[in-house]
Amino acid sequence: MNKFTTLTLILLLTLTLSTACKETGSEKADGDGNSIDKIKKEAGDLVEAGKEAGKEAIATLKRKKDEFLNKHHDDIVEIEARIENFEARAAAASADVKASLKEKIEVLKKKKLAAQQKMAELSEKAPEAWEEFKDGTKKAVEELKQAVKDAKAEFDDKTEPVDVDADDE
Repeated sequence: MNKFTTLTLILLLTLTLSTACKETGSEKADGDGNSIDKIKKEAGDLVEAGKEAGKEAIATLKRKKDEFLNKHHDDIVEIEARIENFEARAAAASADVKASLKEKIEVLKKKKLAAQQKMAELSEKAPEAWEEFKDGTKKAVEELKQAVKDAKAEFDDKTEPVDVDADDE
């Protein structure tokens, strides 16, 4: 539940209770003759409904946060495999190309680490606050993906593909 909804419920409750404070004869009632007890019950029901809506909103935010983190975790796992492939290709490259490719790999590893750190920070945030921090994480992962794409183009130009999963027999 957002702050606006919560404030609206509180305002409604306050107005309802203040209206109920009018007295007619010996019985307390609002302008329509409703008893204070009835108004209190209705106000309590509204508060409970607000609490339930808040719980549902937090659960939704938590689910979205978890989905976001899982998706980007999968991206990182895929990128780690690509970096391993690049390392194998660099090792098989000619001496004049190898140093340049190793520098590219180090840049990728640093960007991967930065993305992982952003994801770790985000995972520690409360569901209500995670949206404020997701853009930084998304940006770090997108920069990493672009760096991998750029590196792949360079590796494709300068090296032959290597099957890192092939068994040596």
